[in-house]
Amino acid sequence: MIAKLLTDLDTSSDHIIAFPDTLISRNNFCEIFLSDFSFQNKAHPAFLIKDLFEEVVYKEFQDYHIIATDASKSHSFISIAGISNLQSFVYRIPPNSIFTAEALAICQALDELSVTDKNLLLLTDSYSVLQALKVIHRLAGKVLVRKNFHQKICLVWTPGHSLIHWNEKADLLAKAVT
Repeated sequence: MIAKLLTDLDTSSDHIIAFPDTLISRNNFCEIFLSDFSFQNKAHPAFLIKDLFEEVVYKEFQDYHIIATDASKSHSFISIAGISNLQSFVYRIPPNSIFTAEALAICQALDELSVTDKNLLLLTDSYSVLQALKVIHRLAGKVLVRKNFHQKICLVWTPGHSLIHWNEKADLLAKAVT
């Protein structure tokens, strides 16, 4: 069937460009959640967002290794931070946009805070970075490395300053060096 199609199109199999694994997710090893969960409604009061978030984590991501990231910008400095149950990082970085800093925090977290024996739940309050990643997959290389460990990665937007423990810890860590 494919041979006939190639003949009809006057081409051969060596003229076909295969999409890399990072563009075709066969196993849904990386999912990005922007508005899939009830806690992602910023119109809710902070206490309700916190409670709904904890319920979702308990029901959907109980066996995941949780990582939270954030970035902070002051007049003089920009910092990135990441935190998990096992360790954390915080770095002051050269002048950049907050968007770039938030994206860098996610990349750094995948490098420094990942574990190989669990799926990863990566939390960020940067909606715009996750929205961009949903389209362009800038983290494709890092995500592919995690796939080699047979891990699933879920990137989840969390409303900032909504009493979500993980987000608050990452926020404090990032602000500590700006």
